[in-house]
Amino acid sequence: MYIPKSFEVNDQDRIFDFIEKYSFGIVFSQHNGEPYATHLPLMLNKSENALYGHFARPN
Repeated sequence: MYIPKSFEVNDQDRIFDFIEKYSFGIVFSQHNGEPYATHLPLMLNKSENALYGHFARPN
């Protein structure tokens, strides 16, 4: 995804703080031709620089 330089954040501690404070992502999809948003809880693994999440197939 393109991020303009004026909005770019490179401070890893600041990024991690934001993720820990707002630990949900949103998956956008379509259901019966309508837009649908599903909140997805995420867990941050700092040592791997990775986000982990899971949601059930029916969701």
